[in-house]
Amino acid sequence: MNQKEEFSVGDKEKHTVSFTISFWSGGFSVFIDGNKTDINGVSWLSGPFTVEVGEKEKHTVTFQIIIAAPFAAFRKKKVQVLVDNKLFKTF
Repeated sequence: MNQKEEFSVGDKEKHTVSFTISFWSGGFSVFIDGNKTDINGVSWLSGPFTVEVGEKEKHTVTFQIIIAAPFAAFRKKKVQVLVDNKLFKTF
């Protein structure tokens, strides 16, 4: 089972950012305008992961996976998204 979410970043220079997370494998992927991007993270399991978005209007998007215990592998994971170090939304 996978979770996929999408949102927009930027005021004048709009970009679509989406991510997918696999509940079974823990795989996490980020896409900017439909293109898979490299993510920079501290832990391969929960992050935080960061990506830079934009050319002229630059934004830093950070993803933090919140893992509920016990039986974390069998539960839906929450993902906190921060844009420029401000909480944007929890998915």
